[in-house]
Amino acid sequence: MNEMPSRSGPKPEDVIKLHQEVNQIMQERLAVTTSAVLAFAAIISWSLTRLPANGARPDTGFFYSIGIGLNFVLGALLFLNLSLKRYARVLTTYLRVTKASVWEEHWAAFHGAKASYMSYTFPQVCVFLFLVLISTSVPCLIALSHNHSFDPTWPFVLDLGTGGVVLWYIVWVLRDGEEKYESNLLVKWRGVLNQKTGA
Repeated sequence: MNEMPSRSGPKPEDVIKLHQEVNQIMQERLAVTTSAVLAFAAIISWSLTRLPANGARPDTGFFYSIGIGLNFVLGALLFLNLSLKRYARVLTTYLRVTKASVWEEHWAAFHGAKASYMSYTFPQVCVFLFLVLISTSVPCLIALSHNHSFDPTWPFVLDLGTGGVVLWYIVWVLRDGEEKYESNLLVKWRGVLNQKTGA
């Protein structure tokens, strides 16, 4: 049997715990983005050492596999980054609904006013955008520069396809694809806490 939630709001120690967890999530998101940059730099640097020194035709299939693999890794890390953001929103929306954090109420009003600002998410997503563009284009550039009779093959299509999917996800995020999620959180928390939707 599910227990009914308390309507008295969080205790001071609960508020402290939630704020600490939100701060930890923000640090974890930065760590995920940093890991993406380091993994990208290490893999690209290693793969470029496989270019033949005598000007011979390189193994383009190898570079396509690197590009495809990197796109999967970068896409997974981006998804993890944004999943952490969504979890943080669960916590901050609770603080806002229970009026346990004046900052969250003020931030919601500021955000709702469509004020011009740069959020924590935008620069990190731009980093992923830059990395995916490079990881997708490098194999194609290597193939084209070493093979003038280059014909698109399935690795080429797969490389562009995986990069395109990640880029589409990034564009969706940058176009406020999370706003509906945050609105749903408000409705759910108010329902759980038996508050009116318009409160």
